[in-house]
Amino acid sequence: MVIEFLGVPGAGKTYLTNSLIDYLKKEINSSRFILITRKDIENKKRVNYKSKCLKHISFFIILIRIMDINILTLLFKILSTKDSIFVKKRNLIYFIYTLLNYNIINQIKKENSDKNCVFILDEGLAHISSIFFSEKDGVGDIMSYFKRINSIKGIKYRDHKKLYIFVDGTVEKNFERMSKRKQGFPMSWKKLDEVEKTNLLKEYVLKYELKKNYITNIANEDNVVIDNTNFLTNYDSYFLKVKGLL
Repeated sequence: MVIEFLGVPGAGKTYLTNSLIDYLKKEINSSRFILITRKDIENKKRVNYKSKCLKHISFFIILIRIMDINILTLLFKILSTKDSIFVKKRNLIYFIYTLLNYNIINQIKKENSDKNCVFILDEGLAHISSIFFSEKDGVGDIMSYFKRINSIKGIKYRDHKKLYIFVDGTVEKNFERMSKRKQGFPMSWKKLDEVEKTNLLKEYVLKYELKKNYITNIANEDNVVIDNTNFLTNYDSYFLKVKGLL
């Protein structure tokens, strides 16, 4: 199973990812299940490729191997936006590396075929779909994105059992959290003033709601919705639902 968290910046995805991992380590049978995080996937990359240069070359070869019309269409969509060159480059790298994570996921799953692998991602292909549509485009572009992702044979996204965890919040609370957290706001937001950051966050919320509506009401995928408007001392009631869907 692949568990993907979805939420706007400042919603608490990383915090809840780590909390869920701690909960499941205590609650599930380690002889039957193996938990793998995005950090584990990154570590797997480092083991596979000793040098950074070799890693980039290997990633390029893998990308060429899995390349198809669906990936090309999505890459072109990023390049054809009105975003700055910096944003286009960032989104291209973000999308490609997320794709390649699923190549590692398939590798880990094959190496542990005797166990139920549970991959817990604070950011996955569902989360980054925001790159490919605006809040004005509606459900049509989201459906098109997931159709293409599911059709990429090289990453086998369609073949994985998936659970989507939505992290609800408010613009005001998420803004407050980002302003107080150690890493601050996303790098691409650094030069924006407070009003511009707030407006951008509102756009993210609208996109998030569109994704949530599509996945829960149209695609009817397994999902859990966490109200994280205020941080809770205990999320066990939500995590129990996740455990029941494994």
